[in-house]
Amino acid sequence: MRLLTGLILISIGAAIIYYRFAIYDLTGEWEWANKYLNNTMIAIVLIGMILVGMGAAYPFGAFDWFAGTGNIVERTNSSK
Repeated sequence: MRLLTGLILISIGAAIIYYRFAIYDLTGEWEWANKYLNNTMIAIVLIGMILVGMGAAYPFGAFDWFAGTGNIVERTNSSK
């Protein structure tokens, strides 16, 4: 399941990078991107690159700490 989720994130990020001109035409100028990055297109590509990076790291457990599903209390050997 992790691999499938990672592949989906990678494909979404790649699609954002590939279709960046269509996304730019759909969304228009972003004021914050023009202010901090001097270009909206750079922000769109950065979002795609972040998704590709997250998709590549997710199957290897890079975001396990974020889920909050780990054990809160560790078991000790004294319970045996």
